[in-house]
Amino acid sequence: MAVIGIVQWKQRAVVAKRERKIVSPYKEWAKHGKPVVVKTIKRADVPEYTKFTVKKKSAAIYEGYVTKNVKQRLKAGQPVFIKDGSQRAEGQILVVSTDLVVETGLYYVRISLKNSVETTQPFHVCFATTRTYMSAINIPSEAAQGKDGRYHVWIATTGGLAKLQEIILASRNGYGFNVKQGLNEGDQLIVAGQSMLHDGEKIKIIEHRK
Repeated sequence: MAVIGIVQWKQRAVVAKRERKIVSPYKEWAKHGKPVVVKTIKRADVPEYTKFTVKKKSAAIYEGYVTKNVKQRLKAGQPVFIKDGSQRAEGQILVVSTDLVVETGLYYVRISLKNSVETTQPFHVCFATTRTYMSAINIPSEAAQGKDGRYHVWIATTGGLAKLQEIILASRNGYGFNVKQGLNEGDQLIVAGQSMLHDGEKIKIIEHRK
């Protein structure tokens, strides 16, 4: 009898599974809104870095060679740091040569670090702070859409709708876009799920990213 009961239970489960209504994700989006991830816009001091490669010479001294374009953004005393996983060592530039090194066709740079990074890797990427944008609005580059020199982003309104917002850039680099106009502190910037959005479309926030 137990075997018969198990068989009947499995039959009912199969029938229920077959009769279960298949819901299209488009219908779900129409009902509850398209899922998106947002990030609250906040002003902050945003550093801009110039990167170049250095090799460890001693416990605190690292050396490297850079192109003329990079050399023009470097100077003695400039803050620098290198990273290796969770390790970070900070220091400053000691020397930037004014003359080209004939053997390499590049310019010589020497830095010193306050602490060393424990690693077997001979080379490291060094980050030199080129400038700092004070109280800037910085957004991920993938959040903006550009065409013909104009840029737009998607904003989540308080009414749960997507809004296409034009922005004007102050600057751009490998770390994102600094926005001059078009965004304000507190705006909910859509940073994921914005593909195929339509202006005024219903959305559902599934994550607030920091």
